[in-house]
Amino acid sequence: MRQSRHGLRSKRSKAHENGDEEFGCEHVSVCVFFCEEISCAYKDFLHRMENILFNELRMRGFQVDVGIVNKYTKDENQKTCKSTYEVDFVATRGSRKYYIQSAYRMDSPEKEDQEKFSLRNIRDSFKKLVVVRDNIRPRRDESGILTIGIRQFLLDANAMDL
Repeated sequence: MRQSRHGLRSKRSKAHENGDEEFGCEHVSVCVFFCEEISCAYKDFLHRMENILFNELRMRGFQVDVGIVNKYTKDENQKTCKSTYEVDFVATRGSRKYYIQSAYRMDSPEKEDQEKFSLRNIRDSFKKLVVVRDNIRPRRDESGILTIGIRQFLLDANAMDL
């Protein structure tokens, strides 16, 4: 039986509110994520991945928001132009803050630049992550951005601090 995103969110929220540490939500998330990958379209898959990441962050006690990054440049007439980019999640708990992008796959340098562009334009020292669908070894680039697979992100509570 397929579980709707609403149902998953509802169960995870109840577990979080009750402080139920034995609920095993991270295991449910991994199972739902990888089992439904076979039957859902690309766009729906991305929504499910983002939904699971959101729920995981909430379960870990983070306040979760969408981030907006403004970039100002000059055109050929020296007129200031503003471009706006989105960060999928800004997760905050106390003084800790993480900027997180969700990406299905980064299989080319162009796609990697696209996914990391908004993170590279954030001018503070908080941690920046890209969570991808593939099961990869975590790696950090020259900008300090961590790329990690969703499976490790969900199963390792300390994955954001690697």
